[in-house]
Amino acid sequence: MRNPRTGWLLLSPTLIILFIFGFIPFLYVLFVGFNEWNIFAAEDGLRFSGLDNYRRLVFAGPSRPVPAISAGPRSRGRRGSAGRRKTASRGGNRHGGE
Repeated sequence: MRNPRTGWLLLSPTLIILFIFGFIPFLYVLFVGFNEWNIFAAEDGLRFSGLDNYRRLVFAGPSRPVPAISAGPRSRGRRGSAGRRKTASRGGNRHGGE
C-alpha cells in the first residue's frame, strides 16, 4: 500500500493554484457584489448595499438595450448574389480547358 502523503504532495501544487486563481477571486466577486462601488467616482471606497444590487439586476430589467453581435444579415459584398459570375457551360470547367 502506498503512502497517502505522497498523493497529497503530488496534488498540492494543483490545489494551491486552484485556491489562488479560483476560490479567492470568487470570494472577491461575492464581496464586491454586496457593495456599491463606482470606480470612476470622486469619493473612494465601497458602500455596503446588501442584496440591492442583485434585486436591481433581477427585477429592474436592462437600463439600455444590449448591442447585437451582428448588425444584420451577412453581407455578400457590393454585387450581392445577382452579380456573381456564372460557371461556363463548357462541360463545367471554369478554366476554359476541355
